[in-house]
Amino acid sequence: METEKDGVLPFLDVLVKRTNNNKLVHGVYRKKTHTDRYLNATSHNHPQQKRSLIKTLVHRAETIICDDESRPEELQQIKEALTKNGYNEKDIDTVCRTQRTKVEQQPTTYACLPYVSGVTDKLKKTLSKKNIGVRFHTVNKIQQVLPSNKDPVPRLLTKGAYELKWHLWEKLH
Repeated sequence: METEKDGVLPFLDVLVKRTNNNKLVHGVYRKKTHTDRYLNATSHNHPQQKRSLIKTLVHRAETIICDDESRPEELQQIKEALTKNGYNEKDIDTVCRTQRTKVEQQPTTYACLPYVSGVTDKLKKTLSKKNIGVRFHTVNKIQQVLPSNKDPVPRLLTKGAYELKWHLWEKLH
């Protein structure tokens, strides 16, 4: 278990700092052994995986760091680490801009709707303009349509703990 040392408490990948006026500030925590080695840009991986790495690091900085003063420092740290790993600064800046706007535009309300081809797609588009996230579910599931192919096992033959009423206990023994 981690303990607070010098007003700093690491928790998962969050570094919680206590300021002089007892206010808590959050930052990104890296272990002392962290080397800034990530997936190299010249490696033989799909380009989406490389973009996802940048998105993940930027998203972590945008969501964990609560004060606007520390965020540019963290983004600069990310840029330096990624350029050491062969990433283009232009690509990093592009992802930083798009990721920042995504964090600002996250839906505050969600709706779970049954999927109807052609209808719910249009509805999702309309709701997303109103900052409402949409998740789809199916109404008819295969499990509900098909009968069970298993024979039911009598309850007293299944494993587990049983609660027997006293009058039943006397009849069984």
